[in-house]
Amino acid sequence: MIDDKIQEELRAKYNPDGSVLRQIQLGALDTLIEFDSVCKKNNIQYWLDSGTLLGAMRHGGFIPWDDDVDICVSRRDLRRLLKCLKRDLGGNFRLHNGRKDNYPDSVNHCLISRVLNERVLVSRKKDIYGNSLYEPIWIDIFPLENGSLAIKKIVEKTYGKFLRRKTFMIQDGKFKHLLSVVLEFVSLPFIQLLRFYGRLFHGTTYIHDYGINFNSLRHKKDVFPLIEHSFEGVMFPCPGNADNYLSKLYGNWHLLPETGINHYFVAIKKQ
Repeated sequence: MIDDKIQEELRAKYNPDGSVLRQIQLGALDTLIEFDSVCKKNNIQYWLDSGTLLGAMRHGGFIPWDDDVDICVSRRDLRRLLKCLKRDLGGNFRLHNGRKDNYPDSVNHCLISRVLNERVLVSRKKDIYGNSLYEPIWIDIFPLENGSLAIKKIVEKTYGKFLRRKTFMIQDGKFKHLLSVVLEFVSLPFIQLLRFYGRLFHGTTYIHDYGINFNSLRHKKDVFPLIEHSFEGVMFPCPGNADNYLSKLYGNWHLLPETGINHYFVAIKKQ
């Protein structure tokens, strides 16, 4: 954890109480709490990942300039998780399945699944007429599976592009979209073979699911057994060896960057 005085200075600079960014963070926290309750109810393991985990360990909550939540789940648990989320999410929370719910005219496109908080809407851009385009805030669900990072990097140049065109993450014409729909389907048996190969020969390492264009490695020994750690005053599951986990992702993650990230929000509103 960083020094309390430094943390207070960062909060005052980037996300003071009442600021747009802080409202987004608190809405994302509410979403994470709802997600956590569904996972606990159904005995599904997950853990905080990437900037969210770094924030928990270094800041005790959000990195002051961060605006989203990243969690990881084993791909073998993903199908059951999505069913449970669809059934059990309450109130203003809704599941967005990135592989099924993307459309050409969506405000934002993703390949992963998300839990949306429709009570808090944020606009990051405007349409051609100058009207703010609103979308719910969310938490990102990243499925991990056993595999080789070297193989994944190759696959992302072929199957990954087919899948991202199919789900409108890449929009470069109807012909390429339709061709990618066919090629993605044809490629599926090969991808299933790669998944079997990964489980057989790379059982100690995790990669992002094929198609998700993030090429970084997690190690099973750093993840399990999971521990509980405070994030914004609430306890959530984290990798058992978070120091190793974060060091492999970011190097010396204890050090603060010279500058934070500036976010450009057009507007925010609550339902």
